[in-house]
Amino acid sequence: MTTDQLSKVSPPRRKGPTFVEFERVSHCGELLIVFFYAEAYEEAVKALLKSVTDSGEYVGPLLLAGIFLAVTVRFFMGNFFHLSDPQWEKTWSHAPARMLYYVDFFFVLLESLAMILLGSYNAEHSNAFQLTGTLIVISAVDVLWICVQRVLKRIWVKSSPVQLSWAWLWLNLTTLALQGLVLYGFRAQALNSTILLELGIINWLAFAADIVLTSRMDPWKKENESSVEPEAPCDRREVTKAIHLDDDRYMNLAYGQAKKSYDEGGCPIGAVLIENATGEIVGQGHNGLVQKGDPTLHGEMAALRAAGRTIDRHVTTLYTTLQPCFMCAGAIAQFGIPRVVIGDVKNAPNQETIQFLRLRGVEIVVLDPTSHPSAAACTALVTRFKSEKPSLWSEDWGDGRNPHLPKA
Repeated sequence: MTTDQLSKVSPPRRKGPTFVEFERVSHCGELLIVFFYAEAYEEAVKALLKSVTDSGEYVGPLLLAGIFLAVTVRFFMGNFFHLSDPQWEKTWSHAPARMLYYVDFFFVLLESLAMILLGSYNAEHSNAFQLTGTLIVISAVDVLWICVQRVLKRIWVKSSPVQLSWAWLWLNLTTLALQGLVLYGFRAQALNSTILLELGIINWLAFAADIVLTSRMDPWKKENESSVEPEAPCDRREVTKAIHLDDDRYMNLAYGQAKKSYDEGGCPIGAVLIENATGEIVGQGHNGLVQKGDPTLHGEMAALRAAGRTIDRHVTTLYTTLQPCFMCAGAIAQFGIPRVVIGDVKNAPNQETIQFLRLRGVEIVVLDPTSHPSAAACTALVTRFKSEKPSLWSEDWGDGRNPHLPKA
């Protein structure tokens, strides 16, 4: 995608207060991480030289240095790139997301301090309990970090775009358990080549597994991705992609609007407009044919009206319980909404509107009712309404094709 194309898709990025604040915080974090790890490496070099000087042999000190390298390189790379990930900036204006960043930073500092302690161990004057215990503490801190982050993400910070995968949890639990077995077998003994070799193998294997996980999967990948119909290439998604939105959750909100309209005697079609980065509701509404006497007030139009004079609709997702008609599809294209999630395509199937939107760069996501309860609920509600009030359904859709117009 060229620079000219990008400029047509979205306005140029400005370094506003949010970006500047995140940039400062992330740079401070990066500097602190580098400082702590530099201190750890200085301690490790001192300990290595002292071990060689005191004993005159190289095997034990070099094995210990190998363990230190495997652990520090693995955690340094992961922590550094995690805290400096640009995805954090997308929700930096959201206070809970900022708090999650600081929680992550706290755990990174704990691991960094443990690295300094690990680097200070001397192959001749340390014992198996000291070394293995420190390695276990490092793995345990990482396990606790992932659990705390996932819990906070679920119950409080729902809009954060950066999260750690469960795969890293299982990797660290495995590493922790293996090191625990080594500690149990050689507790309170002086370090020897056997202990160092076993710990080295465990940590280098963990390092290799970490590299494989990083290369084969995205550590911040959204779980339970929605099923999507085959898509045409979409330019807008390059710069306006929704960040880890829970499609079922927001479709349930749209369904709530549809159910509200149904309970009021109106057409059960609802929509919600969501800001991609924060997950906040920009606008929501439902069909107003009966309630307002307005045949143009479809669910999607009601959500757009509720959003009002929104500054930038180019970073939003529209959730609609029913496939958009041509009027609503035109409004979606007109206002540059980059992503539309549909709950029900069974009751108003029309590939023309889908193709119309996709050809204009809009990402269309159709939820599968067999795997998404919200989509099943949307479909069931409209099916019930059509059987109860077929004339009202026909009126909402313009009473069918005008027989006086020539066929296309």
